[in-house]
Amino acid sequence: MVSPLPFLFWGAGREGWRVFNPGVKEKVVSWLRSLREGLLQIGFPPLCVVCGGVIYRDSPLPLICSRCWETLTPVESEFIEKNILSRLVSCYLDGLQVGFYFNPVVRALVHHIKYQQMNTLARRFAGYVQNMLNIKALEKEVAAVVPVPLHPRREKERNFNQSEFIARGLFYHSAVPVLPNHLRRIRHTRSQTKLNRAERQENVQGAFRWESRFSLVGKTVVVVDDVVTTGATLNECARVLKENGARRVLGIALATPPEPEK
Repeated sequence: MVSPLPFLFWGAGREGWRVFNPGVKEKVVSWLRSLREGLLQIGFPPLCVVCGGVIYRDSPLPLICSRCWETLTPVESEFIEKNILSRLVSCYLDGLQVGFYFNPVVRALVHHIKYQQMNTLARRFAGYVQNMLNIKALEKEVAAVVPVPLHPRREKERNFNQSEFIARGLFYHSAVPVLPNHLRRIRHTRSQTKLNRAERQENVQGAFRWESRFSLVGKTVVVVDDVVTTGATLNECARVLKENGARRVLGIALATPPEPEK
């Protein structure tokens, strides 16, 4: 790249640097910004939020290194249909899209989002999944986006709901409203982590209630979670939304385990 400095000279008074060719002004600004970023990276190189290593080469997700990024594997629609949707008793979901298979890198990303309130990471990760799953194509159809709610006690502990940040990232720059406080978790449930498929469904049964004047009648709604395993939580949310008039409910999650829950 040719340096733009020959096009500049130092002028007297308040004007400081002047530009011989006005058309080169934007190139000068861009060059100076690149120089500044380069110097910052030499002194303070960016570190991967997963492995802590220096990010030498950009990945699609700026906060993680290319080596960690390359471990991520997209989820096939056939896996979702066979191992999640078809195994739900009384399936209320009309569709489900998932970004990646759950692995140590995804675990670290989700952990950062949930417990370190890294909303920027949530938005960027969800933003990549948005492009990957072509979420933009849903905008004309979807009337609202509903994050899976936390119980008020749990949300008070964390001070935020990670599913809301993910939902906003998935529908970033979209006119579709995200409704974080309209679906309520009215019963404090056990963590689903150590429960089997049947126990997960029983654990979330009757745990949610729609508390809003926003009409769902005849509308398509998206419900969002961070990780989907058996689909029990998303399915129970979908049941409540349909009981309140929703015509179709679609689920979206960032990740799912590669081995289906028995």
